[in-house]
Amino acid sequence: MIRTWSAHPLASAYLERVCAQVRAKKMHEEIRLELINHLDELVEGQISDGIEEQEAVKQALVMLGDAEDVGKRLHSVHKPLMEWGLLGIVAALVGVGLLAMYAIDMALGDSFGGGWFFKKAIVVFAGVLLLIVFYYIDFRKLRPYSWYLYGLVIILLLLCKNFGIQINGARIWIIIGSSFSINVYELALYGFLIAFAGCVTSIASKSRHGFRLIPIAGKFAFAFVIVPVWFFVDLNRYLLIFIYFVGLVMILTAIRKFHLLVGVVIAFIGIAAGMLVISGTHSLFMLQHVFSRLRQFKGDPQTTGYYWRLIVENLQSAGMWGHGFGVPNTKLPFIYSDSIYSYLIYSLGWVFGAFLLLLTMTFVFRLAALGLKLNDSYAKAVTAGICSVFAIHAVWNILMSLGILPIVGVSFPFVSYGLTNSIFELALIGLLLGLYRRKNMLGATEIVSTN
Repeated sequence: MIRTWSAHPLASAYLERVCAQVRAKKMHEEIRLELINHLDELVEGQISDGIEEQEAVKQALVMLGDAEDVGKRLHSVHKPLMEWGLLGIVAALVGVGLLAMYAIDMALGDSFGGGWFFKKAIVVFAGVLLLIVFYYIDFRKLRPYSWYLYGLVIILLLLCKNFGIQINGARIWIIIGSSFSINVYELALYGFLIAFAGCVTSIASKSRHGFRLIPIAGKFAFAFVIVPVWFFVDLNRYLLIFIYFVGLVMILTAIRKFHLLVGVVIAFIGIAAGMLVISGTHSLFMLQHVFSRLRQFKGDPQTTGYYWRLIVENLQSAGMWGHGFGVPNTKLPFIYSDSIYSYLIYSLGWVFGAFLLLLTMTFVFRLAALGLKLNDSYAKAVTAGICSVFAIHAVWNILMSLGILPIVGVSFPFVSYGLTNSIFELALIGLLLGLYRRKNMLGATEIVSTN
């Protein structure tokens, strides 16, 4: 049996000097174990050659290399990371958003209160601060509290349902102070997905298969399918249900829990069938409402194709370079939010529209690639859920602005005016960058325990 020499004063001081160079403290124990194993072998080899113990330890440490140099090389391997490419793309999208708000200030003047650029700049500043804070927070430590996050989301939805402010026929807002409003249902969408990611990756491996999985699947189906869908259906937020469903599917696919994925799909199909059977006339009315919205977008040219005709006419007149920066356009609806992509093409042309489309698609693919690089299952799950929401919002808004999909109130990430959305989006980017920052800061034992 090889004797361990880690307690020797020279060896102990050497290990301390090495670890002092490595900022990833989670790696210190693993680094110590690895160096101790090498040290023990070297010392034993020196002793077997007839060298006394004290001198053998000294020579072994010399063979390992200078402590500061070894520590710096280990730090370069385990140092915190930054995904500069993704951050640069987000900065470019935020810049486009600020540019768009400045143009809308010129186009609309004092209409709707004005000050679009100034308000957007303030929330971008707040969002960047949150991005920085979230980047340095280790959100993996919050995974054990995922059920508490779920409960907090339920409480917020209940408060909104009973005390929220009704805007445009939907009680989905809570007003803080005199003017700051929070879209609780958008926030709840992210909250449910992050909570689900934490809860599903915390399932013990012994409970993942067989009959033990049945009660777990039932609990998850009720908590993360039935309850969220009930809240979303209650206010006719059908697009949120679709986004939420895609988010759950992407999370379970990312962490390869295909048995639960089948359960989620069955649960959603069961809910849809149950609503049709139990609600009867009410469900038929809801379906008629959805199809009516589609017909209103592209149907009868006398009444229901109005928005579609406006979008197509404006896009056809844009040309390669548009009508000019900040040009007024009173025909397009919601040019500061839902139709912002249409307005940017109208004012700056199809060249700029193609650039923004390419930038957005690059953002989505870069975000997905970030998730694939992560080792921790919780980080993978959170990234998959958030990425799916960003992707659907971006793609839907672009297709909506091109007259392909109906206008249903979907903002363009980082570009549209939505104040609370801008803050949430930048904070979530900080969260994802923080997860990536610690990609190489997981010890081998931690990687095994989280997958």
